Amino acid sequence: MPRLPHPLFRFTRAEQRGLAVLGLLVMLLSGAHFWASAGKELPERNYAAFDQLLAANAAPEKFSQTDTLATTTENEPEPIYQLAGEHSIYSRGEKFYFDPNQLPEYKWVKLGLTPAQARSVKKFEASGGKFRYRQDVKKLFVISPEFYTEIEPYIALPDEPSNNAAVAAIPAASHKPRLPEVIELNAADTSALMHLEGIGPVFARRIVAYRQRLGGFYSPAQLTEVFGFDEERLEMIDGKVKTDSTYIRKINVNTASAAELKKHPYFTPVVANAVVNYRNAHGPFRNLPEVMRCQLFGPDLYRKLAPYLTL
Repeated sequence: MPRLPHPLFRFTRAEQRGLAVLGLLVMLLSGAHFWASAGKELPERNYAAFDQLLAANAAPEKFSQTDTLATTTENEPEPIYQLAGEHSIYSRGEKFYFDPNQLPEYKWVKLGLTPAQARSVKKFEASGGKFRYRQDVKKLFVISPEFYTEIEPYIALPDEPSNNAAVAAIPAASHKPRLPEVIELNAADTSALMHLEGIGPVFARRIVAYRQRLGGFYSPAQLTEVFGFDEERLEMIDGKVKTDSTYIRKINVNTASAAELKKHPYFTPVVANAVVNYRNAHGPFRNLPEVMRCQLFGPDLYRKLAPYLTL
């Protein structure tokens, strides 16, 4: 005979009927709710505002300087730039001829300054500063020597005159310098270079700028490496220019860092890193020809670079 549950765990007949009625009511209410909502359509959701929020906060697409800046005119509002860091799209800059006086802020950025640096230049002008000569630009603390070297040939201002009062007091006809028959390329300034046939102010500034990057010329033939200077122009000044190797700025391959080597036009980043890596692995170079053991440093490159190297 089966054992009955304890009286505490048994329902009375009245409790059993109550549970049955409660279950029936729950079923009836659930069914009524289902049938009442069956004919209704769900409201449409408008996600336009959400899409706009996503678009506003999305990362900006990459764009070129010419796409944004070339279409901006003096009368249009200046574009808003993000703060430019080391990897800014403006870091390399776009070179063009310009007068630094009242140059719009966005054009300073176009040249290669960061927006913060461009604002510093404009603050200098707002306080009464003015650029009278090309050299005045490099006196600003935000203009690095390297950056000035790049833009100097494009500044539409005259060179700063000599401040020698004694020379200025002599009548012009008597103290006018007599140019040598053969001009030394490493010591000549832009005015001396412009006396050469086929060389105007533009080429004179380009030659001086490239000479500074190069560390001096060891051959007049290197002038053909200046932008726009061809063999025909070189023939026009044949015999009228010379080079003095004592002016050449040397690079110590045993102490120079990869960053210092890369500044020279003949050093590619790969070759500069190869020189430093070889030096770290094998110790200092014992002689200059040993650098040819570095990766990609062949005899042709060695012939070009040898006049600039030292131990």
